[in-house]
Amino acid sequence: MQFAIRLAVDYLQPYRIISIGKHVSINVLFIKLTIQLSQKDDR
Repeated sequence: MQFAIRLAVDYLQPYRIISIGKHVSINVLFIKLTIQLSQKDDR
């Protein structure tokens, strides 16, 4: 039983990494947008 759980965790690991990558890329896009808006305010 424990082996099956470990196998499932190993199988789902790439999906967890992909979801973290998507989360990071969304955060980076948000930071870029806020930087562009702040630069527009400075002009």
